Amino acid sequence: MPQPRRAMNIQLNPDQVEQFLDWGRKGTVAELQADCEPSGCGLEISFFAGFHMAEAVGLLGRLDLGDVKVEFVPVGEQ
Repeated sequence: MPQPRRAMNIQLNPDQVEQFLDWGRKGTVAELQADCEPSGCGLEISFFAGFHMAEAVGLLGRLDLGDVKVEFVPVGEQ
């Protein structure tokens, strides 16, 4: 029997979102002041037994954002 198709929702809390945006903004400002094109930043989600963690990755290195909520949602066939 085939497995049902699922989507994944990853949710950062409001404080994590602000941390991520502020941290990314600092990297962008630093690149602009150095007359460089902004490179942006990434968001990595790690899955471990019993918890999920988020880290921002970019010019400034890495920023641990802590645990995030991950939810698997069934989706119907289109």
